Amino acid sequence: MFDLPAMKNVTPNLSLSPVDIKAMIAKNENLMNGMIQRTLKEIYDTFKAYKNKVDLFYLAFSGGKDSMVMLDLVQRALPHDSFEVIFGDTTMELSDTYKTVEETKKIFSDLKWHTARAPFDALDSWKFMEPPARKIRRCCSVHKASPSLFKVKEIIADRRHCSVADVKNFQAMAFVGVRKEESAKRATYDGISVSRKHPAQINFYPILNWTTAEIFLYLFANNLPFSQSYRNGLRRVGCKLCPMSSTWYDCTVNHHYGKETAPYIETVRSLANKNFADDDDWINYFSDRGWQARGSGKTLLIGENKIETLRDGYQYTFIISNANYSWRKWLPVLGDFVEVGASKFSLQYEDTSINFNVDTQADKEIISLRVPELDRRMIKFLSQLKNVLNKAAYCRNCRDCMIECPHGALTITAGDVQIKNCRHCYRYYNLHTKKLTDYRGFGLKKEWLKIFFDNPQNFDKLGTVNSYDSRLQDLEQTWWSSRQKKFVA
Repeated sequence: MFDLPAMKNVTPNLSLSPVDIKAMIAKNENLMNGMIQRTLKEIYDTFKAYKNKVDLFYLAFSGGKDSMVMLDLVQRALPHDSFEVIFGDTTMELSDTYKTVEETKKIFSDLKWHTARAPFDALDSWKFMEPPARKIRRCCSVHKASPSLFKVKEIIADRRHCSVADVKNFQAMAFVGVRKEESAKRATYDGISVSRKHPAQINFYPILNWTTAEIFLYLFANNLPFSQSYRNGLRRVGCKLCPMSSTWYDCTVNHHYGKETAPYIETVRSLANKNFADDDDWINYFSDRGWQARGSGKTLLIGENKIETLRDGYQYTFIISNANYSWRKWLPVLGDFVEVGASKFSLQYEDTSINFNVDTQADKEIISLRVPELDRRMIKFLSQLKNVLNKAAYCRNCRDCMIECPHGALTITAGDVQIKNCRHCYRYYNLHTKKLTDYRGFGLKKEWLKIFFDNPQNFDKLGTVNSYDSRLQDLEQTWWSSRQKKFVA
């Protein structure tokens, strides 16, 4: 990050000759023409196939080389009034990226351009939500995916002459400049797929099978602009500081765009709950990627625990301190509730009424309730309730949950959260379990063990995990199979 790479083997009197770009383009002309025509046809055929199936076509533009090639191909294949162009501005883009975006807008001035941003800048969100890490990647969701889909809803609302909140059922197709060559994961992508995170969006990857060489050949042959950051040494253009970036990327960005990365680096340092002996100690920590390895907010100065859970048998108590919102704002996603007496409430959770008491104090609220039993359904309920309380305590109005809601029941503005006509589908929880290959990846809970010891022969039928996340069922079976071998005696 802070040290430039050193040459290990130096050949004296070595001379370099620039590539003859015109000759390179001419030599590859036939190969490129065939690929271009196939891609143009695929774009047009896909457009025709989905024209009456989606509400909107839009091109996700990042200002990078891949989205530049994709933009030119799509505008050649389709009528310019048939799709929108949305630049996803994370506010963490490099200055040269913004220059490229503005230059591209002038070249393709007849296209319909939009900019999607989160309600707050990324640097601000790092300070009050926590900086990202390899296992904590809110940036992509909060500052890229959700703002783009919110912009899609705004465009559809404008077409329908209604409010964004009234856009409840829609389908959009996004032209995305992803390529198989970029990663092992992307190598498995199909050309068209429904987004896992946002089912309202269908992703189409027109240049999925293109190589980097073909991308640059197309840029040079068609005299298209591309970011100066590539000439500065970057293989890909991303954010100013990213926990998923390579050491080469970090080094290159920090030395060419040092003034831009400095505020982010300083934010990481100011929030780290760690005493550094001196600047060298800090530099070693940062260069060794210690900030990227963080797995929670416990190692941050802002890692405040706002919810404390106490348990006595079937009695649960939740102590909520300094919450950003009252529990009343978010509880409707679990079920309808009514006040049945002084500080006494009843929640209708599925087909069960659950009573709870609330003790409101100056700086905290204490919720106490008793569950009838700790079966699979009540374990699920307690898990969901904790998520509701977490949402209320920590919500910063990023609108990510609003985009997740498929029924338009959730409206989030700059200073408020409103839930109306919720269907209790629980999708908003955003409980995306990490991909695990072994039961050791998740921790056992005392109530799960109780179910096992109370009825070990039928444990596999009773289940222990949330039924709405089917991916955990395989892990449960793995755990059960290993337990059977140990307890067979």
